[in-house]
Amino acid sequence: MRERLCRTFKHISFKVWNILGDSQYYGYYQISHQNITRGLGLCEETISDLILLELSKRHPYDVISIKFNKRYEAQEGADWEWWILSQSGIVGLRLQAKRLHVSGNSYEYKYLDYRQRSTNKYQVDILIQRAQNMRMIPLYMFFNWWDIHYKHYRYMNNNIPSCCKVYTRRNLGITIASAIHIRNKLSI
Repeated sequence: MRERLCRTFKHISFKVWNILGDSQYYGYYQISHQNITRGLGLCEETISDLILLELSKRHPYDVISIKFNKRYEAQEGADWEWWILSQSGIVGLRLQAKRLHVSGNSYEYKYLDYRQRSTNKYQVDILIQRAQNMRMIPLYMFFNWWDIHYKHYRYMNNNIPSCCKVYTRRNLGITIASAIHIRNKLSI
């Protein structure tokens, strides 16, 4: 099962890379009378929905996907959860999605330090706490695309299984990181 899941994520990662690249160039996005930008700039929710659908279709008996609505997302700090089923047991993952935003030659994951107005708590802290309370693994899933020459291979983990090795930047359409690691990197 591990090999099949790995191939599926590689396939989905490639698709996300291509979709985000296309969304930067095709169509236009308008936020006011004076402010029109090139590209449709797909949002995290659209990409998440496509990923959840693809994974559910390809692995209906291996992975259970549970998507949260906006209100429940705020309460749980996560966009969805995955339950991975195998002969050796079940693993629960809580995931929060973040999309890489392009602005000129600048790239950033907006809202990594998002704080809820009603509770004044950081989303990352809620994600970690709620996942740990349920004995799940808190993760961030990043949706990526860039068109500049970025030496991504310098930052790759060499302990990744061979089926999931990164051979091209298109394999980086989706990346995953521990929410605890992200929390430690944020200056909040």
